[in-house]
Amino acid sequence: MNWNDLKIVLAISRNRTQSAAAEVLGMDQSTVGRRLNAIEASLGTVLFVRSNMGFQPTEAGQRVLDRAKKIETQVLWLEDEAQSSADTLHGPVTIIGNHWTLDAIIGAGLEDLLIQTPGLELRFVSGSAHWPLTQGRPELALWFEIEPKDAEFAFPISEVAYALYIRKGRDPDVADWVSFEDPRAKRAPDRWLRKRTRTIAREALDANDAGLLLTAIEAGIGKGLLPCCIGDRAKDLVRIDCGRPALVRTLHAHASTDLVQTRRLQCVIHWLQTHAPRIFADPKGTSG
Repeated sequence: MNWNDLKIVLAISRNRTQSAAAEVLGMDQSTVGRRLNAIEASLGTVLFVRSNMGFQPTEAGQRVLDRAKKIETQVLWLEDEAQSSADTLHGPVTIIGNHWTLDAIIGAGLEDLLIQTPGLELRFVSGSAHWPLTQGRPELALWFEIEPKDAEFAFPISEVAYALYIRKGRDPDVADWVSFEDPRAKRAPDRWLRKRTRTIAREALDANDAGLLLTAIEAGIGKGLLPCCIGDRAKDLVRIDCGRPALVRTLHAHASTDLVQTRRLQCVIHWLQTHAPRIFADPKGTSG
């Protein structure tokens, strides 16, 4: 068995089907199937069984996967130690987060980082706060008020100010509410809105992403809490209270404790810590 064999085993485990693994690996599904059969034959054991949830590792398969993940981490460190400068820095870094957060980062001068590190490949994945980091992969996840999972390390990236917004011409005293709601996680906007609206019965719409709430408020459905960095840039919206922000949250980056010190991740982390305060700043400068 060689490293390419282990890549196939890891891809099947992470993607649950041969077709999905083949797509990630850039191979034909039939090739992945043949390679898996050959790997199992060489080991003299079955690594996966099919179930209604896709390919599931057997006991022997799990032992192989545990070893493979450790080897994957060591390979990444080996590559990292050979990269002595920004010119030689290369390889992928995946950034996971809310859609609006990633959208703000992509549109805020990210090309400078890519020019300085021409071998760096950034992959953005919009997901929920329950999206786990992949062991052995150079990944960062950007979340609010989420405790780090096992083998994760979390550190602050930037403060993000929130304010109440409504479409121009709407009366905030009679407008319904639109609100952040994620039944799987209790966040600061949930608590803030519940306290603010505890005497108000009607919430016309809820959503689990600020971008969706922005669309709802722009459509005139109601008033709601938005990050100032996107609410103030929406030409058809106005702040209900132009004073200090209603809420300030801290955006944290989560990374694997095994890989957070690699040059590749440190390069992206340094860029985020340098630029995120500008990206997520309150345009009215009232967050201090």
